[in-house]
Amino acid sequence: MINEVVPSCPEEDFYGKQDSAYMSTTIPLFRKAGIEVNSIQDILDHGIYITNAVKTPKSEYAVSKESIEDSLPYLEKELALFPNVKVIMLMGDVAKKAFNMISKKATKKMPFQVYLLTSYVILRFSIMEYALCPLTL
Repeated sequence: MINEVVPSCPEEDFYGKQDSAYMSTTIPLFRKAGIEVNSIQDILDHGIYITNAVKTPKSEYAVSKESIEDSLPYLEKELALFPNVKVIMLMGDVAKKAFNMISKKATKKMPFQVYLLTSYVILRFSIMEYALCPLTL
């Protein structure tokens, strides 16, 4: 899963304190999808890794294209750690923009196939109910 941007306080991130702001919204989404989790470790135990597309906190309301571009090398290295990834769920517009930027570069280097879900799908359907469609890059 790729979230949009890191919080201004690292303790509020997915891997911060147990009751972090990010986890307080993430855990209910997993439960709504029928996956019983109570912590980031439970999510990791299900084989799901969560990261942020932009590695620096927002300084304004919107995230600039430059902020996304500055974080791309780090996100690319993170994604490279999972060569057998089957699904990438993008949580919001910033995550979609970052993934699109990476995909445009990657199509010339190494085509691969992943299943792509956006957060809008998860809010509307259970992860288990949604029929996944392959996206070849």
